[in-house]
Amino acid sequence: MKLDPEAIMQTQNSIQTETKFQWSMRSSLMNWLVEVHDQFSLLPETLFLAANYIDRFFAVMVTPSEHLKLVGTTAMIIAAKFINITPHTSIQYVGKKLGYTIEDIVAVERVMLNCLAFNLDWPDPISFLRRLCTTNSCRVTENLAMYLIEATLVDENFVGLLPSLLAASAFYLAKVTKKHGQWVSCC
Repeated sequence: MKLDPEAIMQTQNSIQTETKFQWSMRSSLMNWLVEVHDQFSLLPETLFLAANYIDRFFAVMVTPSEHLKLVGTTAMIIAAKFINITPHTSIQYVGKKLGYTIEDIVAVERVMLNCLAFNLDWPDPISFLRRLCTTNSCRVTENLAMYLIEATLVDENFVGLLPSLLAASAFYLAKVTKKHGQWVSCC
């Protein structure tokens, strides 16, 4: 089944129109993406980078609901190439299970990379959280903060929030919840 990338995605002129359609499908796509990420044991940064690519892509392109998983698979492959250096070719198997060929994935990859203007780097909240946790927390606090950050992936209200603010908020909430002291323990 050969797909034309232009037939799959249509340029979006109005973000308000896109919002009504895409945001209702986003949380189920993110849940599915978390499962794929877990299945292939990728780095946490890969998941957040893929989510960032998807959100930025949806900001400019309308995608029919039957092709959302193709976009998710493609974003995960691009993120895996960027973070893991050697791409997980087994992720392409997910696309094949959904009925997409490698050519379909490559075609959407080209469209996505053009939409992102090849701007692939993004300071994810995990990097900020790791920096916060180096001297100020225990393992339990880190795990809870990581869970809180991951929980934000499925909620549209957190899209566009600065990654540093997201990490700091999760870290603070984790410390307070576990009663591990104030925001930062100074010498």
